[in-house]
Amino acid sequence: MASKLSVFFAELKRRKVYHVAVVYVLVGLGVAQGADWAFDLLELPNLASQLVAVLLALGFPIALVLAWAYEVRHEGPRQADSPPEATVPASDTGHPRSIVVLPFEDLSGEAEQEFFAAGMHDALITELAQIGGLRVISRTSAMVYKDRRVSAPDIARELNVDVILEASVFRVGDTVRIQAQLIEAVPEERHLWAHKYDREMSDVLAMHSDVAQAVAREVEVEMTDQEEARLARRRQVSPETYELYLKGMFHLNKLTPEGFEKGLDYLNQAVEIDPTDPLPHAGLALGWAIIGHTPSPPPDALPRAEAAALRALELDDSIAEAYAALAEVRIYHEWDLEGAELAFKRALDLNPNLAHARGHYSWYLMLHEGLDAALAEAERARELDPLHPVFPAWIGWQLWFAGRLEEAEVEAKKSLELNPDFPLGHYVLGGVYAELGRFEEAIAAHQRAGAISPMWKWGLGCAYALAGRAEEAREVARELEENLTQWDTWCLAEIYTALGDTDEAMRWLEEAVERRHPYIMWLNYFPPFEPLRDDPRFQDLARRVNAPS
Repeated sequence: MASKLSVFFAELKRRKVYHVAVVYVLVGLGVAQGADWAFDLLELPNLASQLVAVLLALGFPIALVLAWAYEVRHEGPRQADSPPEATVPASDTGHPRSIVVLPFEDLSGEAEQEFFAAGMHDALITELAQIGGLRVISRTSAMVYKDRRVSAPDIARELNVDVILEASVFRVGDTVRIQAQLIEAVPEERHLWAHKYDREMSDVLAMHSDVAQAVAREVEVEMTDQEEARLARRRQVSPETYELYLKGMFHLNKLTPEGFEKGLDYLNQAVEIDPTDPLPHAGLALGWAIIGHTPSPPPDALPRAEAAALRALELDDSIAEAYAALAEVRIYHEWDLEGAELAFKRALDLNPNLAHARGHYSWYLMLHEGLDAALAEAERARELDPLHPVFPAWIGWQLWFAGRLEEAEVEAKKSLELNPDFPLGHYVLGGVYAELGRFEEAIAAHQRAGAISPMWKWGLGCAYALAGRAEEAREVARELEENLTQWDTWCLAEIYTALGDTDEAMRWLEEAVERRHPYIMWLNYFPPFEPLRDDPRFQDLARRVNAPS
């Protein structure tokens, strides 16, 4: 009974009934006071004031009923839970239908429950993303609209989508309610469908699957037999374990050292409680794979990612994120291109909308099929996550590799338009400027990158060297050597190549191989190593690691 009452009160809050009641009372008091003043001035009898009071009192319940029936939103009132209207006609352009799931509104009102709303949002995106006929915007771009008042048409234009899903979530104990509504944003905004879903926490995965299937029906997207079978699965979860999993992913997604520590701790707790649940293992795989790309990762970060991914897939071989983590281990740590290809393809077969997997796959394609294939895949990743600065930065980097410097400059600047403090964007821009001989601009860009993140300071050493400022370049190299990490071995090789010190450059490349630097497979592609290409030692090293050329 208490649970039902809590859900009812949350629904009152969601439909703005409290808000309407307060506004009505305040406006009513103002009207009554104004009427008293006017009636006194006109010397009308007290009966007139009493009549106004009666009318206001009668109007109060009517206002509450209308508030319940219609949501009051910044776009105007909208029917709160209308029956399904006509479905969105399927796209006749040959392109898949496109949708963004906006961040969930948390009706609990409790800051400590933020992780739960974030987890429900992420889980629904994951379910929808398994449908190949839908282009589903990634969580990173969707989160830009958290706590922002942006109209549906504006969101559709910014993300290039035609359908928007809004939802609220409320949890009482082990009972979860999701209220979802689907909005067609183009050619004009119209409400398509709304529905409430109430489940016990143990059935929360099934709830997300039900929402995803309902959305697919409404937008008339055809699903393959395999997609329908995956969405029809009904696996229950342990409420305690699932909550730890959600907390773990919430903190990992912050992408901070503290977030990594907290996230891994929660996920390990989940594994200890229930080692047979595949989700915490998949979360650990992703976490360790991300940490493996940080400036000074633990030497066992990627092996740990591999172990967690393999365990997750042993328990459930349909988790795309586990395959994606495994693919990163294969290509960046084990230099196993065949194994990486198999893992990437399986991940994208299970989840065609996994933007980061597509981004990393584009780097694989550069080695296997060339620049055009890499750029096409990177562009698909950008379409799925259009507000993330990493994809234009990666595209710019790949164009730099190909010597298409003017195009690379444009893409690097696009990255910085999305996030002026994105160090990779500044690094790519600095590298392009140096190739163009614009050394002062290159130095300024690399200084900015290094100021944001010391991880990227090595580019400044290269720019100094190419500008003829050798002593300043050597000072950057000395700083890196004093606090040497796996990352810095490759960076030192670049600086000494720019300085013309081939022996030192080769020494640090050998060290990069020894420490299994993640860039080794692209050895023959990096423009800064062009002066080393004809050196027999460089050619021998490339052969030993089977680096494609």
